[in-house]
Amino acid sequence: LEELYQSDNQRNRARALWLLAGIKGKTGEYVSRAIQDKNSDIRITGLRAARRYNQDVIPYVSQLVKDPSPQVRRECAIALHHNTSPEAPALWVTLADQYDGKDRWYLEALGIGMDEQEQKFLTAWLKQAGDHWNTPVGRDLIWRSKIPMAVPYLVKIIEDPQTELDSLPRYFRALDFIPGKEKNSAVAELALLKEPANKKRETYIIAEAISRMPANTVMQDSKYKQALAQVIDSSRGTPEFIKLVQKFKASEYYPELVAIASQAGKSQTSVDAIRAALSLKQNALIRKSLENKADTEKEQNQKLDLIWALGSAGHNGANGILLKLITDQDEPLVDRREAVRALAKSRSGAHALLDLAEKKDFDPQLSQTVAAAMSSTIMKDVKERAARLYPAPPTKDNKPLPPINVLASMKGDTLDGRVMFNTKGTCAKCHVVNGMGKEVGPNLSEIGKKLSREALFESILFPSAGISHNFESYTVILASGNVVNGLLVNKTDDAITIKDAEAISRTFKMEDVDEIIQQKISLMPADLQKVLTQEELVNIVEYMTTLKQAEPIKKASR
Repeated sequence: LEELYQSDNQRNRARALWLLAGIKGKTGEYVSRAIQDKNSDIRITGLRAARRYNQDVIPYVSQLVKDPSPQVRRECAIALHHNTSPEAPALWVTLADQYDGKDRWYLEALGIGMDEQEQKFLTAWLKQAGDHWNTPVGRDLIWRSKIPMAVPYLVKIIEDPQTELDSLPRYFRALDFIPGKEKNSAVAELALLKEPANKKRETYIIAEAISRMPANTVMQDSKYKQALAQVIDSSRGTPEFIKLVQKFKASEYYPELVAIASQAGKSQTSVDAIRAALSLKQNALIRKSLENKADTEKEQNQKLDLIWALGSAGHNGANGILLKLITDQDEPLVDRREAVRALAKSRSGAHALLDLAEKKDFDPQLSQTVAAAMSSTIMKDVKERAARLYPAPPTKDNKPLPPINVLASMKGDTLDGRVMFNTKGTCAKCHVVNGMGKEVGPNLSEIGKKLSREALFESILFPSAGISHNFESYTVILASGNVVNGLLVNKTDDAITIKDAEAISRTFKMEDVDEIIQQKISLMPADLQKVLTQEELVNIVEYMTTLKQAEPIKKASR
């Protein structure tokens, strides 16, 4: 062991030291040798051996407390864990003074070192720091201490105009971990903050403080009620606004919750807003918003985002609203399809959909949307029940495909996928990729960064589950008896232009048109997988995931 310990292999040296220090009567000798070693890892191992073999670590920490290696000093801090020696606080302070305010591991080591002795250690440090405690290092030590003694210092940090707005949540969260009346009094003080120089900062602080106060305390005190009203008005459209309206049941702002849910896009904010509205039993308000007619594309997208938020909220109150939307034949098909996808996200919602399907009390136009949603579910009971109603579509070799989430986990061959895309898959007949193909359906040059693997499989296997805006299929019946199918390119009072499956556009005068019918199914064939094997299908999707930016077509050299 001595020979190994004196070798050049530091790993073997550490292993030998660990065993040598365990020899009865030899621990002190080998630990003393180790903490004077030139290699920092050996010094660390020596200190750990002292703890392992129940040595008094104070003499060793005293020798290493100003070690040039921050790793060694971190080990010293950890060695003070639950050490009640009278010398421990001073040693900890010396280690804390060498913290650079950036090394997160060092800060955590200091936190471990003062565990269950935070007040004793922090008092020693504050006594030394005096009026100069409010530094990046001091703020970190106070933030990490999590004791009532830290409360007034945290309040001063929060109130300090020099504290950046982005760092305020950190100090509020520190308050959350501190028990006792001191914290409650401090929060009440912050709720009445007045800092006119920075309205945004003041609003955030008051909102965070009031949200931590009991609702009855706020509503029974006029000065807190006034502060609440001011901060709600000032925080419109923010997460703080949602939290305050929900907690204090500020009914005059309920319509704004629904408005946020539809206007914040597919985001955490929209989900939080609709969940708050559902928790406040504002179902009638939500239904009224969904019943409003969408006159513009922007309004239509907002309506779809609201439906998405309902499905993502994870609140049972959403199910009834979504079911009513799905079963109302007067509602636009695009809304009902989105409602199907939203309802299928929850177990109870998915079973409600399957109940409708079993009773055949269901619009056939929604079948593909339901099938697609059920194929993506990870809920075993839903999957088993859905399999009987919506069996997996067969491939070229007549084998049923696995669920979409399973397909999405499979790795394919990009090169073969590119070949399949342009040949057997017939995708290039209707889609353009980097300038190649026919422009009937959407351009797929950047599809890989727009859709997930699951969404790509759904688009291929269930093309009518969700038809992209502006790619709805139309049938034009002419006075001559001819019928033309395709995508609507343009329509005026005088003429209509339709692009067929061969990417050929034709214009007809309105005086020659008898009827125009919008179709409920996609122009894309629904059984594409029947000409492909499972492997070929996976390869096509693998290729499509690589389509993330348009590349110029290289011209052939002369």
